[in-house]
Amino acid sequence: MDHYPDAPARVSDITRIEAQLSQIAETLQTLVRVETRQAEQDRRIVSLEERTSDTDKEILRVDRKLDKWIWLATGAWAVVVCLFEVYRVYAMQGH
Repeated sequence: MDHYPDAPARVSDITRIEAQLSQIAETLQTLVRVETRQAEQDRRIVSLEERTSDTDKEILRVDRKLDKWIWLATGAWAVVVCLFEVYRVYAMQGH
């Protein structure tokens, strides 16, 4: 009465295929999770790069101000040394 003599073989094939499809579905879910994590990490990295860029700009601005004050202080000391030398030479001449 069985019109399909190889029915048990078909059932085992179907079961094997279902197991493989289940494994493929799990693998795809894992890949989707990995891709989602990578996308989130990319957003975080971009955000950090932007903040780092802003910090670098601020550091450069502070460095320029510091260099300005160093040059001003160096110039002030040069003027003081010159005035002291003028005073010393004038005082050595007996005036």
